[in-house]
Amino acid sequence: PGARTLLRVQVAEGDRPVTDDLVERLMGKKPELRFQFIQENAQFAKELDV
Repeated sequence: PGARTLLRVQVAEGDRPVTDDLVERLMGKKPELRFQFIQENAQFAKELDV
């Protein structure tokens, strides 16, 4: 895209460990963790526009 928007997100302190883990799984350097997440959660996808 020609421009991007950066949003500040605040996470409650109690939710931080779970959120950190999820961000690492989805955006980290280990693609096998992303693949595992997709496999575990594919059943919950209702609409896909691929």
